[in-house]
This record gives sequence, structure tokens and C-alpha cells, in this order.
Amino acid sequence: MRVLLLNPPNHSSLTARVGWQFPPLGLLYIAAVLRQAGFEPKIIDLSIHDGAEAIDFSPYGAVGISSDTPRFNLALGLARQAHAAGKMVFMGGLHPTFEDTEALESGCVHYVVRGEGELTALELLEYFRKKRYTLRPEDILGLSWKDEKGELRRSPDRPFIEALDTLPLPARDLIPLGAYPKKMGRRKVTSIISSRGCPNQCSFCSCNVMAGVRWRTRSVEAILEEIALLDRDYGIKAVGFADDNFTLDASRVWTFTEQILKRQMDVHWFCSATPEKLARNEELVKQMARAGCKYMYLGLESGTEHQLKGYHKKTTVEAGAQAIKLLKKYHIKAIASFVIGGIEETYDDIMKTLKYALRLNPPTVQFCLLTPYPGTKIYKEYQDRIVSKDWHKYDIMHAVLRTTHFSPEELQNILKRMYIRFYFRPRRIPTLLKNLIRGTLIPRGTNKVKVTITSAEPL
Repeated sequence: MRVLLLNPPNHSSLTARVGWQFPPLGLLYIAAVLRQAGFEPKIIDLSIHDGAEAIDFSPYGAVGISSDTPRFNLALGLARQAHAAGKMVFMGGLHPTFEDTEALESGCVHYVVRGEGELTALELLEYFRKKRYTLRPEDILGLSWKDEKGELRRSPDRPFIEALDTLPLPARDLIPLGAYPKKMGRRKVTSIISSRGCPNQCSFCSCNVMAGVRWRTRSVEAILEEIALLDRDYGIKAVGFADDNFTLDASRVWTFTEQILKRQMDVHWFCSATPEKLARNEELVKQMARAGCKYMYLGLESGTEHQLKGYHKKTTVEAGAQAIKLLKKYHIKAIASFVIGGIEETYDDIMKTLKYALRLNPPTVQFCLLTPYPGTKIYKEYQDRIVSKDWHKYDIMHAVLRTTHFSPEELQNILKRMYIRFYFRPRRIPTLLKNLIRGTLIPRGTNKVKVTITSAEPL
């Protein structure tokens, strides 16, 4: 049976407007598992191709659609087209996992695959094509659907996949890798994942619910083999780790970097890390730099200790400063993320965060508005503070929370002015202009300036 897997358009998101696009790894893993079981999957990534209205659904027995929160309405539009064509439609990803009722109430989605999708999607499609005649929807873990009476049904959650090495490699041959234009320097770059899950409890993140609090890893050997394959088959010599926290286990990172050096692998890479892990391990930072780490994404989040505690961050202001210092020392470019818009956050708190960013002066900053994504602690806690469930606004650039001290409009204006204050200092303008002209992958925040700066009052 032929199965069509769709990644919705990304026109309204910040990542699309600055060209920050990578292949949809989740769909690539699902496609690989389906193909291994005898299905014929096809992937259309509408984040790099226009033409949703021109999709021919007729060759396919089923259509699967992935969606995060900002693109949920666009995903529903695709579901309506597939449903109108008479196809079985299933949906997965972050937003449908936590808002399965909304997806099923749309009338155009037959099933929602919750959480990790590989095995649930496989069993659903085996049930649909009647390969396993004894299988019923209620037997498929991690599935939501409506029964014959129109009542919402949910099977128990599916346990997370522990042995990640048992999964086939992502089916990258099903997508045009060359259509993802960004590079790391002069090198072609793509994404890779080495672990799933996160034990941290950040209040604005749903990762520990979506992928579990238990951190599960692929073997270092499997990761190295995939990197070598990307070089051999696609000429890709740079990878970005899509892990939520690549450095959680310092010994694992050390083994990985040691093997890169031992095998003399010519690869550049970037990853996400927690500040406290780096701050107390200079040798690890040095080793990562030697092994080709060129960029690192750090969630510094705030310049005040009480805001960090409010976000349930297991870090400190000082740890963030020390981490940035070490990255500069070993020539790893930092992309530092900061969040404003906490419910009780004051103007003075925000200014401390801005001054913190200015003092640390990382190569790139990302200023974000606190966004209550479904599945997060703040989504449950602040229901009475949410001013909009227009999902396309859930892009970290639109304020959808009413705080004690600011209106949503005031927060958006402050955010824009923070970007201006950071990037339009005399010493940064030459670098800013150079990166805007080059349109390079990194620094990412530099490209953000193109889409965030409008007229704003001085801070």
C-alpha cells in the first residue's frame, strides 16, 4: 500500500522567513519503518515546496500529516483535502498529541498518533490494510480516534522506544536534500538525532512529555556510521544535532568526540547544551571544539535567578556567563536564547536580561516571548491568562499571554526593541551587515533581525 506523508507549509513561522529549514526527521523515521514493513511511503515537504492545492491523493491508500502548534491550521487544511479525496487520514506530532480532541473534532482526521510515531503509525496502517486481522484500534497503543457513536476513544500511551539503534536510518532518499539550501560555512548541512527524551522540567517545554523524562540514546558507533554515510552518499560534511540536550552525559560526548578525532573524520557540527554542564567542564568544551563543534545553542533564558527558578531551569545566571566565556575561549559560536514575558516579570527583570545579554555579547541571541504550548506546564497553569488560541501566533514572536505588568502588544514592542538594542550597536553592525548579505546559516539570530525589526520606541 502506498502511503503519503505530509509536512505542512511553514510560511507563517519565523524559521521559514529566515530560511532555517531542515528535513522533517520524524516523518523520515516513520517512512523508514513503513518501508521496512513493505509499505511504499512518499514524503512531500511543503515547507520547501509550494503547491499544496496541486497534490494528487489518488495513488495513496492513506495520508499521514505531521504538525506542530504554529502549523496546525495548515495541517488541518491538508487533512480536509485528503479527506475530500476519500483517504484515511492520520495526524501526529506535538500539537495533535496534546490536542487530539481538536484534531478529531475537525471531522477530517480519522486517527491521531500520539507521542513517538514509528510503531503506532505502522500498526495503524497494518490494521487499515488488514494485514493483521486480529488487530483493533483499541489494541494499538498511543492511538486516539472516534468510535461508531462519535465518542472520543484513546488507547493507553505507547511506551517509548528504548533501543533506538533498532530503528532504521531516516529515509533521506525520499526527499530532495539539495532543496534545503542552508550551509554551515561552505559545507552542506543536515540534521541528525542521537537521543530522545529529557529529564529536565522546564515549564515552557513539552519535550519531557512528548519524548519522556528518561533520556534514551543511540550508540556512539551508530551515530558515527550515520555521519559517515551522509558524507559518502550525499557529500554532507556538517550536521546539526536535533537532540533537546546533546550534552546531558559528558562521558558520552567525550567518547563521541574522541572517536571523531581518532578516525580523523572531517565533520563540523552544532548542538544544544545546558549552561551548567559546560560551565563546570572546560576540558569537555575544549575537546568538543577540537572534534569539530562550531556552534552551540544555549538556553540562558533570563538574567535573573528568580525567573530561572520560575521556569524550572536547572541553571544559574553565573553558569550561563561561564559557559559563554568558555565557548568564546575555544572559538565555538554561541546562539544564546532568552525568554521574556513571565507572568510576574517586571520591566526591571526584562532590562536585567537585556543587560545580561549585552554583557555576555554572544555572537547570536534569540529573544523569545514565553509561549504556552499545549503539553507544557504553563499551558495548564495559565489557562486564564491565554488571550489567543489562534495557533499560528504560537511562534515565540507573538504574545499570547496576558501578564501582570504588560499587555501582549507591549511585550511584542519590547521584544523588537531588545533586538534593536543588541544588534544595532556600532561594534556589531559590520558583522550584522555581512551576515545579512551572505544569508549564512549561522548566526541564526542575525537573520532574525530581518523579520523582527519594525518601528519601535527606544528602551
